[in-house]
Amino acid sequence: MILISLLGDDLSILIPVINEFKDKITHHFIIHDDAADDIRRAKQFCKGLERFTQNHHLRWKSDVYQLDEDSKSDIVRLYHTIKTQHEGEIVLHSTEGFASLALILSNLILSNGGKVVTYDTKDNELNTFIGTSLTRIKLISKLNINDYLTLLNFKPIDMNQESNLNHRKDNILNLFKDHKRFLGVRDALVKKDKKFNYDEHRDLLEMLEQLEIVDTMHQLIPTEQMTLQGTLFEEYVFWLSHELGFDDIVMGAKIDFEQENVENANHRVINEFDILMTHNNRMYTIECKLVKHLDGTEYVYKYDAIIDIFGTGTKAILLNVSQKEMTPYLNTKSSANFNYATIRRARMKDIQVYHDTHIDPIVFSNLARNFFNLPQ
Repeated sequence: MILISLLGDDLSILIPVINEFKDKITHHFIIHDDAADDIRRAKQFCKGLERFTQNHHLRWKSDVYQLDEDSKSDIVRLYHTIKTQHEGEIVLHSTEGFASLALILSNLILSNGGKVVTYDTKDNELNTFIGTSLTRIKLISKLNINDYLTLLNFKPIDMNQESNLNHRKDNILNLFKDHKRFLGVRDALVKKDKKFNYDEHRDLLEMLEQLEIVDTMHQLIPTEQMTLQGTLFEEYVFWLSHELGFDDIVMGAKIDFEQENVENANHRVINEFDILMTHNNRMYTIECKLVKHLDGTEYVYKYDAIIDIFGTGTKAILLNVSQKEMTPYLNTKSSANFNYATIRRARMKDIQVYHDTHIDPIVFSNLARNFFNLPQ
């Protein structure tokens, strides 16, 4: 198969098709316009494809062609060059192409026995045009997190998978069975409260000892304070999310988004994500905050910008458990952390707010399933 990908504004539209056909492709062509942004994205895409083919031991390579999308003669000339120099069925992926470029190439390819495909991100379906017929099928392949990032030429620096966390699972789930009791123990340990009755909570302290958060005397290990106050909660949400049927899920993902050569690591564009998931070839994320005070508006703006980097259809849940005074609003709750306007702004940006005094596993699971379009 000779695959021709028309590059546009969103590289994430191209990568599920690349992954679906990766074992059938004999040669890959990327065609883009001569605008500066398209040139930059083409370089990014090519670097990601090179890493992807190396990781999967694929032999095909990608060639890049820059065209004036308004020049019919250039488009026709390129098509005949591809057709005469390479043998095999030609498949055009035109979802992201400029209308004139996509139309001219589609007519040429279809009239010569080739195929044209478009990708539907919402339904994860491939539309295939052959002659005058159209077929529509679900994609079989499912991008995992590492391949998704690689194809966009993002570099995972660190992330914890199920295998790294499984030995802690039972203790994590048991700690949060009584959320209020755990918070009492947590706060007492952090404050070194000598008046707190630790004997009543020996079972929780023994779990924390097994997790190496407290020592044998059940004193907080100083280097583990951040784990006690934040990471344990992220692990709990990870395990609740793990049961929902995502294609892939990791915790504590640190990702390098930088596309330029920057030698100083402190100057590189790096973001951290509490939980990352993929489902039906889309990327999702959950931010976990177990804090009383939070600037919800700032987090909505932050995630609105970040999730756009992952492409169309990316969604995020902002999860804040707080002891603030709350009032029910829409399908969550409002407080000084998340006012009415902030919650509505989030909904407009494919961001769901889960804000409450505790996590109800059933409520959270139902919300996540519905929001991320997961199987019931």
